[in-house]
Amino acid sequence: MIAPTGTIGLVMDCDTTGVEPDFALVKFKKLAGGGYFKIINRCVPEALQTLQYQQSQIDDIISYAVDTGRSRAMPAR
Repeated sequence: MIAPTGTIGLVMDCDTTGVEPDFALVKFKKLAGGGYFKIINRCVPEALQTLQYQQSQIDDIISYAVDTGRSRAMPAR
């Protein structure tokens, strides 16, 4: 079996759009028409739920990570 890549992998809701392992918290998919599409690693919200973060906190963390592309120096509330 060959892993789905590119647009097919994106449509199938795969964690990665290639065959390499997924280490990044946020991935950038270059769009054919220009620009980029940011994708959060699905392990991030699952891990935060396991650590018993509240849904509003998880949403804030995901929003920050997608907006900035990083997790360090996130402002505390």
